Amino acid sequence: MKKFFQKYSPNAHSVRGNRLVAKLGPRLTDPNLWHFNRRSVSAGVFAGIFSAFMPPGLQLILAIPLAMAIRGNLAVAFASTWVTNPFTYLPVYFACYRLGLWLMGKNADISDAEFNLDHLAANLWDVGQPLLLGCSVSAVFFGGLCYGLVRLLWRLSVISHIRQRALRRKQKAS
Repeated sequence: MKKFFQKYSPNAHSVRGNRLVAKLGPRLTDPNLWHFNRRSVSAGVFAGIFSAFMPPGLQLILAIPLAMAIRGNLAVAFASTWVTNPFTYLPVYFACYRLGLWLMGKNADISDAEFNLDHLAANLWDVGQPLLLGCSVSAVFFGGLCYGLVRLLWRLSVISHIRQRALRRKQKAS
């Protein structure tokens, strides 16, 4: 898995060669932001998943600086934001809205609600509060969950490789 990501993602040297990125400063070309290790990949996943629950225009604007702040892999953070995409926006944001309503202790009957821009604009405050709360709670929960899962799976993979290596050595010695 690590080799797959390393093969298809940019490294610090290729990033330095890009004129647009070079204008953003030396911080973005820090090699540690492009390494694939347990710590940087899990932090990148957290940044991407956390940002995926934000409004669609803000996802990458938030994911990259967040990944830089927590020293996460930028390529992984970028890719992780695509958990939410044009095909999943509606169910994800609807679930976040319902979660926000539940957390606020409200119950809204949406069976006869009008789903058009005029209705949404007129009720933006009523819809926005539970949606923002639900998205924030979901971002922290799922970002943390995925962070922990990546660290656990990476650790299990390392343990498996160590055991396989020990078994091969034992077989060669016999």
